Amino acid sequence: MMRSLPLRATLMASISLVIAALALVLAIGWQANIAMSERTLGDLETDLAELAYIHGRDGRAALVAHLAQRGAADPRRLSSLWNKFDGVVAGHRALEYRSEGDVFELEFNGRARLYARRGTSFVTKPGEHGAIEEFLFVARDITDQRALARRIQLIAIGSLLTLGAGALVFGLLIRRQFAVRLRSIVEATQAIMSGNLSQRIPRDGSDDEIDQLSGQLNDMLSRIDELMQALREVSDNIAHDLKTPINRLRITAEEALREPANAAGHSEALGAIIEQADGIIQTFNALLQIARLKPGVHGDTLRDDIDLATLITDVTELYAPVAEDADMIIRILEADPTPYRGNRQLLGQALANLIDNAIKYSAETSRTPGSARVRPIDITLSAYPHGIEISVADHGAGIAPEDRAKALQRFGRLDASRTLPGTGLGLSLVSAIARIHGGALRLEDNAPGLRAILALPQT
Repeated sequence: MMRSLPLRATLMASISLVIAALALVLAIGWQANIAMSERTLGDLETDLAELAYIHGRDGRAALVAHLAQRGAADPRRLSSLWNKFDGVVAGHRALEYRSEGDVFELEFNGRARLYARRGTSFVTKPGEHGAIEEFLFVARDITDQRALARRIQLIAIGSLLTLGAGALVFGLLIRRQFAVRLRSIVEATQAIMSGNLSQRIPRDGSDDEIDQLSGQLNDMLSRIDELMQALREVSDNIAHDLKTPINRLRITAEEALREPANAAGHSEALGAIIEQADGIIQTFNALLQIARLKPGVHGDTLRDDIDLATLITDVTELYAPVAEDADMIIRILEADPTPYRGNRQLLGQALANLIDNAIKYSAETSRTPGSARVRPIDITLSAYPHGIEISVADHGAGIAPEDRAKALQRFGRLDASRTLPGTGLGLSLVSAIARIHGGALRLEDNAPGLRAILALPQT
């Protein structure tokens, strides 16, 4: 039972509460005892002053008569006059005292005690052998004070027992409540571990810590389920997209083997094989690069001071000849100097992929009958209070709204683009680069064509 964390936590808290309550009860009892003792001592001082006044004003005989009268009238105000020859001269005869040196110990029925030093208060009377020293004692019956102290002790013991029993019962109830909720979590996790990734941890709607943890675990499981589905889709896409080039590679090699041995034919076949192998290698390199682009992994590399306008100009100049060969032109419509801190190489690659896609997928439409000979690719750099946006817009066929999410996935090649060269990883790579910078890639309609927007947060 003590292996239960809720029970141990409850018992520890209860023990702390018990200790605090015990300290509080003892402190109250101690202060109450001090207050009653001070009051008793004050009353004793008053009695001594009163009796000394009577003795000084009226003499010894008046003091003896007053003590005898007060002893009968008020049994709780203890007082007596002593000498070592006759014992009690007047007052309470129940008082007894022992003398040890200069200290006198006064007892009343074995309970009330008062310690006094010689000379606290005394009178003398003449005797046959000279003056006889007499001692005047006053005391109070402190039976009530002792009863209160005993009562406080009993209250402290009862409180300890009550709090201890309550803590144990409370701990068992909490343990039972936690056990029920944790059992549902354990059962759900066991089902998940057995392969049922659609299983989710039940929530009770209380929005407490366990309920919030269950929600976060469910979100994590949903994300894992999405990743597993994406992995299955990627596997299917790899098998689908690489099957053709691998078969083509095999066919080319077989044809080279069937051809008569000649250097020219073999060289041509080897060149084709190398070209197809390069395409396959390019696909796997792109997959590896996307896998490495995870948020937080490249945190130390996102520290380059970049002027995004200069970066756009450099990449545009690199792709200007490619666009010109496709009867297209790249235009920078707006690109004011915009400082940014990130990874220069990755952002340059993202921009290059967007421009390459714009050229590749709008080149065929630029040659359709009735279309203009040269179609532009427009690049815009805009800075907003919430972030920065780099837009690459073409005037091609575009992507239907229902297909844009698929286009951002790995191997997300649409049916219309499968006949064109490429791996289907360009936009997925750009999206991964945007994510590690804390941004996102959006696809919008350019009417006609596609507008790809690389949205980055301000740094």
